[in-house]
Amino acid sequence: MTNAATRVRLEEALEPFVLAIDIGSTASRGDVFDASGRPLKGGRVKVPHHFTTAGDGTSEIDPDVVAGEVEQIVTEFAGRPVAGRIRGVASDTFASSLVGVAEDRGARTPCLPMPIPDARIR
Repeated sequence: MTNAATRVRLEEALEPFVLAIDIGSTASRGDVFDASGRPLKGGRVKVPHHFTTAGDGTSEIDPDVVAGEVEQIVTEFAGRPVAGRIRGVASDTFASSLVGVAEDRGARTPCLPMPIPDARIR
């Protein structure tokens, strides 16, 4: 976790900037970093979420919800002073996961983190 004291002001930041998006087990987060890897002040966005867990240990989350969270993060940064100055995007997600996708590219299954003990895709 980044301490607020280690964040750099936009006027002191080195370009180009990178938007980092982390889809974690408790939230999706976005943050902007400068060319030296320092996070910018006022740069963090966090959108909490939760997984549904079954008695057999199966855990899942709606992939459309997660996609909406990423859209919300990108939209938030598009309205900030860094808009137009971000030159790269990096992303990271919770462990490995599986989403069934149809020909129309829409999600057809929940997002299932791996491993899935005794789980069956519906």
